[in-house]
Amino acid sequence: MKTLLGPVQTAFMLAVFAVSAQAEFSAELAAGLEYDSNVAVDSIDSTSGLGDWSRNLNVALGASGRWPANWEWSGRYQGYDSQWQNYSQYDTQMHTGLGKVTYKSSHFINELAGVYAQADVNGQAFLTMRRISPATGSFIGQQW
Repeated sequence: MKTLLGPVQTAFMLAVFAVSAQAEFSAELAAGLEYDSNVAVDSIDSTSGLGDWSRNLNVALGASGRWPANWEWSGRYQGYDSQWQNYSQYDTQMHTGLGKVTYKSSHFINELAGVYAQADVNGQAFLTMRRISPATGSFIGQQW
């Protein structure tokens, strides 16, 4: 059975690489240990002086660029994970995604930005945020 996927992929790749584009990529990875002298916020635990250790992991991936000349885009993902040794009920995971597309003409700037964030504490959803923000602006004069 023949499929159109091959020719479609080829046409897409030719279209993408036929236009000059500038892009930057970034990647970050961090790991660490943390000690907190009063992890728990309960009144009994906060006065007992019981501390705990956690291991933390952070990862971030980003990209930005221009394509074509009047368009700018950027995107970033950031993940955070914290696991406590004794107070596992405070284990935290957070995922954040940011994306932005901007069109700049000689006098106007139009932008669309999106944000997604999700945080879990002890494996339970704690916070979810989804936001799309359009914006438009104009310069008073060309020298600005």
